[in-house]
Amino acid sequence: MNAFSERRLRFEFGTAWDVRKWDDEPVYREGIGRLSESKALDFVGRLDRSLFLIEVKDFRGYRIENRKRLVNGELAIEVAQKVRDTLAGIVGVSGEGRIDCALWKPFLDAAVGRPVRVVLWIEQDAPPGKPKGIVDQLNNTLSQQLKQNLRWLTSHVRIASLGDKAPLQDLQVKNL
Repeated sequence: MNAFSERRLRFEFGTAWDVRKWDDEPVYREGIGRLSESKALDFVGRLDRSLFLIEVKDFRGYRIENRKRLVNGELAIEVAQKVRDTLAGIVGVSGEGRIDCALWKPFLDAAVGRPVRVVLWIEQDAPPGKPKGIVDQLNNTLSQQLKQNLRWLTSHVRIASLGDKAPLQDLQVKNL
């Protein structure tokens, strides 16, 4: 099992996963991460020969500060940019002759000929006095915005959170 902490959450990926915390990887930090304005997703993973690109946002306690980003599409654009830059980084480190090619080439191979799966894991509070369904409405809008921004790559885009019954196979997420 691979376990990682991200924000106030602990992600425990089961043995079926090959997963890396991309934004902490030296190949990211010493490679594409050196470009100004480069962005990185939190996790890249392989499961059942598919590539999963996962971004984590924990807005609990920061609802007001992040409301605009959720509504106006800014967050969807940010995640799409992170997907783009992360894929470019994986292509770069998978090139022949690179010392870490053997580690990263399977991730690149998982992106070729199969749908790439993008997951935005987001935790957020419902506005006071509003039904919990308002969060579902925000997530639906965010999902549509994200799908629109990633239509060049994939239609396999989803929003997940702790409240989901079965978010991803062989993954457990817990509050810290």
